[in-house]
Amino acid sequence: MQYQMWDDFKIDIFTSKSTYAAIEEYSKISDGSHRDEKRLIDTYLSDFQRNGCFLDEAGLSKVVEKTKTINEICSKYNANIYAFDGTIEFTLEELEGLPEDNLANLKQTEDGKYEVTSDYPIIGPIFIHCNNSETRRKCSLFKGNMCGSENAELFNELLVIRQETAELLGFESNAEYELDITIAKTKENVLNFLTKLHGATNDMNQRDMAELQALKSEYTGTDEPLQYWDIAYYQDKLKKQKFHIDSEEVKKYFPRLRVVEKVMEIYSDILDLQIEMVDHSDSWHEDVAKYQVLKDGDLIGYFYLDLFPRDGKYSHAACFPVHIGYTDSDTEVRHVPISAMVANLAAPTDERDSLLRFSEVKTFFHEFGHVMHSICSDSLYYRLNWSWKAVEQDFLEVPSLMIEHFVYNEDIMNIISGHYENNSPLPSDILSNIVEASQFGKAYTTNGTIFRAEFDILVHSSNYSDSKEELIQLYSDIKQKYLKMEVEEPTIAYASWNHLTSGYNSGYYCYLWAEGYAKDMFEFYKGQGLLNKEVGVALREKILEPCATLPGEVMLNNFLGRPPSMQTFFDYFKLEK
Repeated sequence: MQYQMWDDFKIDIFTSKSTYAAIEEYSKISDGSHRDEKRLIDTYLSDFQRNGCFLDEAGLSKVVEKTKTINEICSKYNANIYAFDGTIEFTLEELEGLPEDNLANLKQTEDGKYEVTSDYPIIGPIFIHCNNSETRRKCSLFKGNMCGSENAELFNELLVIRQETAELLGFESNAEYELDITIAKTKENVLNFLTKLHGATNDMNQRDMAELQALKSEYTGTDEPLQYWDIAYYQDKLKKQKFHIDSEEVKKYFPRLRVVEKVMEIYSDILDLQIEMVDHSDSWHEDVAKYQVLKDGDLIGYFYLDLFPRDGKYSHAACFPVHIGYTDSDTEVRHVPISAMVANLAAPTDERDSLLRFSEVKTFFHEFGHVMHSICSDSLYYRLNWSWKAVEQDFLEVPSLMIEHFVYNEDIMNIISGHYENNSPLPSDILSNIVEASQFGKAYTTNGTIFRAEFDILVHSSNYSDSKEELIQLYSDIKQKYLKMEVEEPTIAYASWNHLTSGYNSGYYCYLWAEGYAKDMFEFYKGQGLLNKEVGVALREKILEPCATLPGEVMLNNFLGRPPSMQTFFDYFKLEK
C-alpha cells in the first residue's frame, strides 16, 4: 500500500503541466555550466514527457487514471505474494536426504508431518537434497502455482491496461515504451540478443543435460527423462561425484558473521572507503544492523543489513534505497544516502552462527555491490543518484554482476572463508572444483533466464494475449523451447513472479544484457589484479560515483578505455576455449 501511495504521488508530480512548462522554460535559459545540470534537465523533461505531459488535458487525464490503476494492480499482486502463507506437508520418510539443519527449520503438525513453505531457505534445499522424486515434483508444482488463483486474473488485467497506456503515449506496446530509455532501445535488439545468446549456449547445455540424464538413469535404473525438479538434485550429486563438492561441507567454511565482515572489508579496501557499525536503535527490527560509510574521514552514507526471514518480509535478496542522497542547493549541505540490503539467510541458532551456501556468499557479494553503488553516488541531484530507475535498467546490475565474480578468486576466498571450527580457509582444490562446477549448468540457468525474458517481452508486445489459458500455454511453450524438457504439468509461475509488477516489466532481459557487459568488465579488472586499489578507485570514480549523470555505455568506455563488448559473454560458453 505504501509503495502504491508513493507511486501515485510521483504520477501527480510528473503529470503537472505547469511544472513541465517551468522546466522547459528554464532549459532555454540554462547555460549548462553547473555540474550535472544539463543531464538533470534532460532527464526531468523525459520523465514528464513519458508520463504524458505532451498530451491535451483529456489524454493526460486518461494516462493518469490508467497509470494509477496499474499501480493499484501491482500493489495487490505483490501483496498477495508477500502474504502467501500456503504450505505443503510431508512425512519424514518423504523428506529423506534433507540435512538435519534444514529439517530443523520446518514446523511440525500435530500428526508429526513437516510443513514446507514457499520461502527459498525452506523449499530450496528440498530440490537439492531430497531423494524422493515425487516430493520434489510436488514442491515444484506448489511453488509454480502459488498465488495463481489470486494473481493470474490481475496479471491479465494488467497487460490490457499497460498496452492501452503505451498506445496513449504514442508507443506500439509496453515493450517499446519501456525499452525506449534503455541501452538496448528496441524489442528487436532484445530478441536478437536472446537468440544469439541461446545459440552460444546450445552446445554446452546439450553436453551438461546429457551428463545429468546419464546420472539419473544410473541412480534410478530407468530411462525416465529429466524433469525440471530433477536438475538441482542431480547437479548436486554430479558436483559431489565429478567435482568432489559437498555443498554441506562447503557451508562450514562460511559462517555468516565472518562472511559479512570480510565482504565489507574487501569492498572498503578496493574502493578506499571505511565501513563502521553504528547504533541501530532506529532499525525496524532488532535483527537489523546499521553501518556508516566514510570516504577520507567524511560521512558519505548509511546502510542497514536485514538478513533473516520473517513473516510477510520480501522473500528474496535485494538492495532498497531508503533515502537517496542529494546536496541542498541553498545551504550546500549534503544529505547522505541511506540504503537497506534485504536477504533471507538462515538465522543463527543458540548453538552456533548460521552457515552460508556458496551461492549465498555470491549473492551477498552481489547485493552489497548495489549498497556501495547507492552510497558512492555523488551527484548534487536526487534524480541522478542511485535508485532502481536512475541509470538505464540494462546497466543497473552491471557493477554488482561484475564484482560477484570475485568469489571465484583464491586471494579473495582466503579472506572471506574461515571454517566455523578452526577458522581455516576454503582449500584451494575445493575452490578450483567450485570454479569448474560453476560452469556446469550455467548454460541451463542462462536459458532459464532467456525463456523468462522472452515471455516478458512477448506478453508486453502489441500482439499479447489477455487469456489466462493462452498465457499459461505460452509460458510452457517458451520454457520447453529453451530448456528442452517437456512440460507435462503447466503451472501459473508468472503469478508469483514479482519482477513483472516491480519495475522489470519488459526488462527481465536486463540481467543477461548486464551480465554480458559485466563479463567484459571483469576480464579487464582481473587483468589489473582484483585487490588493486588503483583499479578499485577507478571503479568508484568512473562507474559508481557518476551513477546516472552519464549514460551507462559512456561510463563503461571511461573505465575500460574502449567500447564495451558482449563477445566475452558469448565466448564463455564455448566448449573449446
